[in-house]
Amino acid sequence: MKLRNSLTAISILFMGIVSSCGNGESSADLFSGQGKQEDSAMCANSGEAVTNVAAEDMQRMMGDPEYTGELVLEILSVEELPSVITDPYDGQSYEAKGKFVGVRYRLTNNANVEVQPVTQIGSHLKITNGEQSWADSDSLRFGSVADTWADEKGDSQGAEMVGPGFSIVTWTVFDTPPQAEFSGLSVQSETGKMYCLGLPK
Repeated sequence: MKLRNSLTAISILFMGIVSSCGNGESSADLFSGQGKQEDSAMCANSGEAVTNVAAEDMQRMMGDPEYTGELVLEILSVEELPSVITDPYDGQSYEAKGKFVGVRYRLTNNANVEVQPVTQIGSHLKITNGEQSWADSDSLRFGSVADTWADEKGDSQGAEMVGPGFSIVTWTVFDTPPQAEFSGLSVQSETGKMYCLGLPK
């Protein structure tokens, strides 16, 4: 049965709107090893496809204590997906405006609380070509392309809770222009810090 939560969907929609990528992003600390940059497009060619995200920088779930520790985010693959993805449970079809690009990632929870990948990571993840960046497609629509694709591939849905010491493999899906190519990813944290990742080799 699908793990969908209306409050999570509203949160994702809101975060997608306020952090949607464009030319108007303000300065943020850049955590790819050094320096400070203007926006997530500067995360191109940033090196390793893995980064440690301080738990204190992530969006807190209602009722949670102060976060300590870190989340380890590892990008496993970046793939072009079919232009139409259909949910086998309810027959709902999602059609790309451009092309769907799926990012498969492993999230390891070394924090002190349970985390939800779609809330702490997926809805803050962007993909870039060095000049432009795109937010996840589920922040712009109802339903979940990423959950449908995760089911198709036998991976976990991003709404599943991950306890301390555990890992999960899940997906974020982007809807990008057909001709777009990519060179990096970023996570814009709740505190304004930006974590950069390269693409997997």
